[in-house]
Amino acid sequence: HSEFLLSHEYPMHQLDVNYFLSNCNRVKEKLLVYEKLPRKILNTQKSEIYKDVNQDVIFSKAALNVYKVKSTLNSSDIQFENFLLSKVEVVGYSIKKNNMILLQNSFFLDGYGNKVKSIVKSFNFKPKEIYYKPSIRKDSLIKITVSKFPPSEK
Repeated sequence: HSEFLLSHEYPMHQLDVNYFLSNCNRVKEKLLVYEKLPRKILNTQKSEIYKDVNQDVIFSKAALNVYKVKSTLNSSDIQFENFLLSKVEVVGYSIKKNNMILLQNSFFLDGYGNKVKSIVKSFNFKPKEIYYKPSIRKDSLIKITVSKFPPSEK
């Protein structure tokens, strides 16, 4: 029934039932293993919960968040928040779209543990985009647009 409803909006999409059922079975298997764990392990403390987690995929839209905190005519204070599980190196910026300028002093943000790693840096320019390299993929250069708004209060 749901597939029929979706076909109106996505007429070219075909549901791969075997793939869907295979994923369901994998989830069930993992749940069975999880439910057999001793209660002591199940009630894990939050501190450093992601400390030893390996990450092999980078979701660039959710890795490094960059916010304009304060701005004057020729300068800005920018807040960086690293949600990636590994360290990142901020290496460049652009004032015009897609025109990267290397920072004279690149800097690092530690990876996410049990809370976000956040710092504020002052610049004598107003960047539109920030370029960074994740330590798990040093050959990757990722670009993020600077939010014109400060981060929401948590």
